[in-house]
Amino acid sequence: MAPGKYMVKDAKTGDQAFLTSTKTDILGARKICGDGGQSATPCTAAQLEAASRKGFPATVTLHKGVATKVAEDHPAGGGTDQEQPKKVYWEGVSHYLAPGKYSVTDDGTKKERAFLTSSKTVINGNGWICGTREKTKRCTTAQLDAATKRGERLVVKIADDGTAVTIDEQHN
Repeated sequence: MAPGKYMVKDAKTGDQAFLTSTKTDILGARKICGDGGQSATPCTAAQLEAASRKGFPATVTLHKGVATKVAEDHPAGGGTDQEQPKKVYWEGVSHYLAPGKYSVTDDGTKKERAFLTSSKTVINGNGWICGTREKTKRCTTAQLDAATKRGERLVVKIADDGTAVTIDEQHN
């Protein structure tokens, strides 16, 4: 996607956008780096970025939309993070990650899903993000940033590429 921004794609669980940080543990088995032996090889962010252009099977461990570990699967290994359920609408407490980058923790499953916004994302407010409880208003990303920093409850429709299509407040 861009330096430090990646997408895990899986036919069973759907797509998940995520970020990396300087603390992300990157382990290779041949395609990122390494010789394909039994033990994982520590890799650099530059090696991960180069390998991601071609794609490779990996297991990604996330915390609030940021990868704590990216481990390339050995050739006989499986796919991506099997814990992430496929779901178009995510409802729950929001988290601010960086400008245009957020996550939402589902109330029922306690799973967290990171998402991005774009110029096409529709952000609707009814008093928490912007606007009033009586009248829905279109909100700005700056207003969304402030609301997610407070952990407001959101309903987010996420497209296959990890970008939010619509964001609405979740009033009880």
